[in-house]
Amino acid sequence: MRFVIRMYKEFAVLLLVSTIYTATLWYLAKLSFETQCEQLDHNQWSQPTDATAVSNDLPETANILNNVLLVMVISTPENRARRDVIRKTWVGSYVEHKKKFAVKFVIGTFDLNASKTESLISENKTFGDLLLLTDHLDSYNNLTRKVLHTFVWVDKNTDYSFVLKIDEDSFPKLDQIELELKERTSGKPLYWGLVASQSTPTKEGKWAEPNWKLCDKYLPYALGRGYVLSKDLIHRIAINADGLTLYNNEDVSVGVWISPFDLERKHDKRFRSETEKNWHYDQCKDYLLVHHLSIEDAGKTHEIMKSKGVLC
Repeated sequence: MRFVIRMYKEFAVLLLVSTIYTATLWYLAKLSFETQCEQLDHNQWSQPTDATAVSNDLPETANILNNVLLVMVISTPENRARRDVIRKTWVGSYVEHKKKFAVKFVIGTFDLNASKTESLISENKTFGDLLLLTDHLDSYNNLTRKVLHTFVWVDKNTDYSFVLKIDEDSFPKLDQIELELKERTSGKPLYWGLVASQSTPTKEGKWAEPNWKLCDKYLPYALGRGYVLSKDLIHRIAINADGLTLYNNEDVSVGVWISPFDLERKHDKRFRSETEKNWHYDQCKDYLLVHHLSIEDAGKTHEIMKSKGVLC
């Protein structure tokens, strides 16, 4: 009987030691895994994970959840003068008011000569606001793919609630746009801009869409001069990027890409154009964006904004 009791005690001690050893191994493995995950999350933020994108990091504030607006300006390698005007006008005003935002000028650098590439690298060292897509050939015919690559990069590398995609000849009223986004109460994904809903597909010329087969009209889309997408729509586009149809018109393409989703499609005439005055409000104090501005016009608009708080 004593032998049985002794064996039982030894077995109990052995079981206890084994349990402690197993628990220790489990804890160390868990700790190692969490450390690796933290490192992975940090690396995903600090280094672009899209192979097509090479750029400096966004400001550290870009990863703060209360940051509302990220502005992606579609630019081209040769348009340094445009970028400088934007930095001195509407971007400069926003920085002066210490707003938490970021702007990136998106440029394709594939097949660019060494001189232009070095110039862009130097510009980025100075300002830190270029997103250089090294595998993207920058041309108008390739604009839809450029916008798609931009959205993929944004999804993987930023944590802003909303993205304003804008042309470089547009001038936005960022403070009002940001204010209205902060005051928004709807929880649905947002697609906000001047929405065209009855446009007929073009068969000839610059805007031709020979592959359009969905219906006799384009699906509703916001004009590419400037529109806002919430981060959840950016994410849905990004995760489906490999299977999306690329139409010649980037704004038409975006309208198609998000059409299956339950969202708030906000048509707003305040995203106006200088060439479409009869479409919009007569009082320019309401405008959120003006388009088709020359470099000189952008400077004049900036002075009007500073003195009167309106865009025209």
